[in-house]
Amino acid sequence: MNRFQPFKRLVEEYCGLEFNGIAEQRLHKAVSKISAALGLSLAEYFAKVEKNPVELTELVNQLTVNETYFYREPAQIMLFVQTFLPRLQKLVNNRPIRVLSVGCSSGEEPYSLAIAIQETWGKAMLQQVQIDGGDLDENVLVKARAGIYSPFSFRALDEGLRKKYFQATRNGYQINADIRQAVQFFPFNLKAERYPAEDNYYDVVFFRNVSIYFNLATRKDIQHKLQKMMQPNAILLLGSSETLGNDFGILELVEEQGQYYFVQGAELLQQAGTPQLSHDKPHVLENTVISAPVNVLSPAKLSVADTAKAAPQLQPVLTHEAAVQKIKELLHDSSQYQQALIKLEKIIVQEPDNAPAILMKGWILLNQKEFSQAQKLIEQALEFRPWCLDALIALGLCHKWQSEFDMAVQSFKKACYTNPESWLAHYHLADTLKQLNDKVAAQQTFQTVRRILSNNTSAHSGSEWLPLELPVKDVLFLAERHLLNFKKQPEHSVSGA
Repeated sequence: MNRFQPFKRLVEEYCGLEFNGIAEQRLHKAVSKISAALGLSLAEYFAKVEKNPVELTELVNQLTVNETYFYREPAQIMLFVQTFLPRLQKLVNNRPIRVLSVGCSSGEEPYSLAIAIQETWGKAMLQQVQIDGGDLDENVLVKARAGIYSPFSFRALDEGLRKKYFQATRNGYQINADIRQAVQFFPFNLKAERYPAEDNYYDVVFFRNVSIYFNLATRKDIQHKLQKMMQPNAILLLGSSETLGNDFGILELVEEQGQYYFVQGAELLQQAGTPQLSHDKPHVLENTVISAPVNVLSPAKLSVADTAKAAPQLQPVLTHEAAVQKIKELLHDSSQYQQALIKLEKIIVQEPDNAPAILMKGWILLNQKEFSQAQKLIEQALEFRPWCLDALIALGLCHKWQSEFDMAVQSFKKACYTNPESWLAHYHLADTLKQLNDKVAAQQTFQTVRRILSNNTSAHSGSEWLPLELPVKDVLFLAERHLLNFKKQPEHSVSGA
């Protein structure tokens, strides 16, 4: 039996997290690192973890991926602020609007909501909204309460907002006290029998970019328990790439302004229109766009095929293959990513096994540094097309950009195997081997790149679906330069194969 299987089972029973395929290596690495630090064998460490909840919690803290940043998926945030808040204010009967961020990690999401509310409606409105954040990892909750962040957390935040709402400290940038005080944090285990909130409590639940870590049965169970916490008229938001995969018929799936979300209660669906709050609105809303018509999809009653017939707005004008080819053109321009995502979502709704569409969505998220989500989608595309060159290279880049070079090498090697004449695959493999300081293997692979391109500078890279192409002359020049540098390096300074 796999020595790590008992840990895998214990973690899944405790919090529902699954570690399969490539993700299992993260479990192996964490367990090995902690057990070695404690001077224990795996069996001894398992006995310790199994008996001690504190040790188990610490292990889980090492396993969770706390990848987040401010204003992640901003279109959803603005839909919440500009459209949902006005509708909800009519229904709450003078009590605060209650918002929960589940899997909030180090707090960037709930703080983003607070900033967006104040920016759009002013401080008075922020005082009418109760924002809570919950996460399994108590270590990141400590960071969330402190509200101190590195520049990496601001990679999607406008510099003006960063300067307005954060103060420089010795350890990073701390969020202003008024925003910090607007959010409360508490431990939240999604696998717990009962959640730490009263029934019918929250008006909006953000459960974004978390469900990808759970299996189907666990996701359904979580959604049932989240629904129990929600008001009779309430909204559930998931990440844009995972919403349709969580359409279980528990809540109604809605498309509005190009965004998908789940809703409970008919009254909210009847209130689409121009946002009108009860207090004077600031000038930033003078040009607010009137809400688009709401399209309610009935997952409990319709199959994917039926939905395509019942909802003509989801039918692409072109065939799916032609549509995907057209979307590829948008991938060359990051400003077109949101438009591409909307188009890809519509295709995937009708054709959940459309590997190119799934892969393209993963590519967009990868370029937005949504590494965990991107990897899930790329691996899903590979399940449908195990030897897809684009998917193998994209997976390799996903690992490489996170400095997971060994895993990147594995993906690039598979790409070279499936297409031996792809100079693109060989180049990425060679460059990664060079970063691993593997001189012999890198030199041999750069020689392959030189051989392919020297014989034919117009040789096709083998890429079909993603904008992976590199300038051939630049690649050939770099390969030649690296080979020359290898000859100049003394043998003892570089490790062998």
